[in-house]
Amino acid sequence: MSKLSEKQGNIEGLLPFLILIITAVVFSNSLTNEFINLDDPQYVTQNEQVKELSIENIQKIFSSYTHGHYQPLSVLTYAVDHAFYGMNATGFRVTNLLLHLISVLLVFYFLRRITGKSFVALIVTLLFAVHPLRVESVVWISERKDVLYAVFFLAAMLCYLNFLDNRKQARSYLLTLLFFTLSLLAKSMAVTLPLVLLLLDWYQQRKWSLRWITEKIPFFVLSIVFGIIVIQSQAASGLLEETTGSYNFLEKLLLSAYAAVIYIYKTLIPSGTLFMTDYPEKINGHLPYIYYVVPLIIAALILGVAKLKKFQKELVFGLLFYLVTISVVLQIIPVSGYLWDHYTYLPSIGILFLIGQFYRYLDEKRFSFSGRLKMPFMGLIGFLLLISIFTTWNRNQLWKNSGTLFSEVIRQQPKNESAYYNRGLYRLEHNQYAKAEKDFSSAIELSPGQAEYYLQRGIAKKQNRQRKEALQDFNKSIKIEPSVKAYIERGTLKANAGYHQRAISDFKSAIELNEDSDKAWNNLGLSHGKTGNMEKALDALNKAVEINPQNANAYGNRGTVYFKTGHKTKACRDWKKSAELGNKKSLQIFRKMCQ
Repeated sequence: MSKLSEKQGNIEGLLPFLILIITAVVFSNSLTNEFINLDDPQYVTQNEQVKELSIENIQKIFSSYTHGHYQPLSVLTYAVDHAFYGMNATGFRVTNLLLHLISVLLVFYFLRRITGKSFVALIVTLLFAVHPLRVESVVWISERKDVLYAVFFLAAMLCYLNFLDNRKQARSYLLTLLFFTLSLLAKSMAVTLPLVLLLLDWYQQRKWSLRWITEKIPFFVLSIVFGIIVIQSQAASGLLEETTGSYNFLEKLLLSAYAAVIYIYKTLIPSGTLFMTDYPEKINGHLPYIYYVVPLIIAALILGVAKLKKFQKELVFGLLFYLVTISVVLQIIPVSGYLWDHYTYLPSIGILFLIGQFYRYLDEKRFSFSGRLKMPFMGLIGFLLLISIFTTWNRNQLWKNSGTLFSEVIRQQPKNESAYYNRGLYRLEHNQYAKAEKDFSSAIELSPGQAEYYLQRGIAKKQNRQRKEALQDFNKSIKIEPSVKAYIERGTLKANAGYHQRAISDFKSAIELNEDSDKAWNNLGLSHGKTGNMEKALDALNKAVEINPQNANAYGNRGTVYFKTGHKTKACRDWKKSAELGNKKSLQIFRKMCQ
């Protein structure tokens, strides 16, 4: 090997590390961000399954849905994080970033493998790694499933390429199947892998035989099984019903077509809305005109592919890779959400692949215009990369907390009711009651039929000592849709005003809706105690502790009942337990009465 070739090989060997360093620096300003109140509570902060890393709990994770999805491997990684970091958001974010870096590394090796060119892999991987469309997947802790499924998806493709190259075929085949299964357990979007493997067969110019199909049978079986699971999980959570009734079949096709095109646009032009784009409103019974124009754009794109003979193979592979991998979230079968940046995490590789390959064709002078276009196109790639880095860096900071995030969403989408609601929750949590009430009112104005909006506004008013107005909101929430939390909040409001019998009625209504609500049983016991019915108070508080042995308030309240009924030893035991669970009031009582 010549010294020049050896030097070139050394430089190429450093490229992956260069990409990783750039990526890590670009996302470094996101590591101190907080959890946000969209999905993070359901997946992490309020998810009991992640708070204990035991065999029994792991079995629960793999045998249940989480927030309407079956993604047990992703949930398991949260449990591992919690075991190391507790509820420190930075630890969870470090894991997200590390998984993204692994994914970036695999993208580089995959692209270098199928193109044979390190500089193509460098261009595409850099654009992939720092593109602002990656922010949701990397910075949003709940979207870890994107980077996790992509890691195993990419690993499966690399193993399959080894299989095609006759490298330890049996081992490579089994590893492909294993990584595919892990990818499915991380996120159901992986169901598209069998079609991608067929696409690789074609792109790698594998000679056609029936084996193309037969060897994919186990993969298709797994895809069908997990496809059924995801539809069942979404249906069970009501996420399918939220959208299917709003649009007819033709409109759903138009929504899918628009989504396919807009994701390409957002990949090539890194700007636009931050995230969480709602379904479009109909105007006089019709979708906005742009949705009817999109089929013409797609037809022109197909015609262009047919005419560009020299670049046709690359176009077909890149576009089909994109369309196949994103097909399950194009709302053909409507699921939760419409346009989300994180849907593009893996599919965007297909579009960015075209950019890298187009530059390669220019560099190799395969077009008559190669000489004129090579440098301007390289400059365009450099500009796209710089814009991506700048936009991603700034967008990371918008995810600092729920307040900054949803304020930006509201700025971009003033009619996004969910953004007002989530910002209201953040402000409520941070004792900004007047501002929270204003946000919930804005959400109600945009969607007056949502019981949850009235409930949260009622809580904000209650905290702001507007008790009469709060009661009206609780009444409205319960009228629209009775819920455990609404009954508990209304009951607590009545109890605080001294109307304990009325409060007892509300707590009982909450229990009728959910017999396992330890908070409802605790409040019921407290109100029974206030009315002097110590026997019923004790029964209710025993039930609360039985349901949730970690309920500090229930132990504290039961201690008070025991003390009032002459059982000081039991009272001191409960106050001590309550104090150990973090109840400061119980600690003070224990020190005063029991020491």
